Amino acid sequence: KGVKEEDVPSAIGFQDLSPELQAEVQELQRRMAVELQPLVLESTLTMQKILEAEDHKARVNLLKHFMDAESKRLQAKKTLQGMFTGSPDSITSEP
Repeated sequence: KGVKEEDVPSAIGFQDLSPELQAEVQELQRRMAVELQPLVLESTLTMQKILEAEDHKARVNLLKHFMDAESKRLQAKKTLQGMFTGSPDSITSEP
């Protein structure tokens, strides 16, 4: 509204935010760190398991297992999102 694009900064420093917004950003960062920690750990352990596999066949089987698990996780996520948005695409008849 009356502000030219060149007048809007491309980045805003943390110190430029109001104290309330700074607190909100810090809380969001804290929550993200807590919620993402299990994903980082799982990713690390997955790679460690693959590296420790006895042979190529074992690595391929592990990779296949992890890919199947991730596919199932993504399908469940899609289904749950569809339940809350009412999307008919989210409900599948796949086994």
